[in-house]
Amino acid sequence: MWLPAYLLISLVLYFVTILILAGPLYWTVYDAYYVDGSRLAAAYFYPLALACEFEPFGRFVDWYVGLWVL
Repeated sequence: MWLPAYLLISLVLYFVTILILAGPLYWTVYDAYYVDGSRLAAAYFYPLALACEFEPFGRFVDWYVGLWVL
C-alpha cells in the first residue's frame, strides 16, 4: 500500500537532485556527452536532458545552469 508513495517520493527526490547538481556539475555533464567522458554521468543526467525538451522547463534549467557557468 505504501509502495506508490515511496516510489513517487523517490522519483521526486531523484529529479530534484539531478536538477540541483546540473549547475555545479555542468562541465562534467558536458564532458560526458561531448568529449567522451563518464558514461555513468551521461546516464545519470539523461532524464534531465529529456525533460529539457519541454520548452518552459528547458528555459528554467538553462537559466539555472547559467548561474553556475558564468
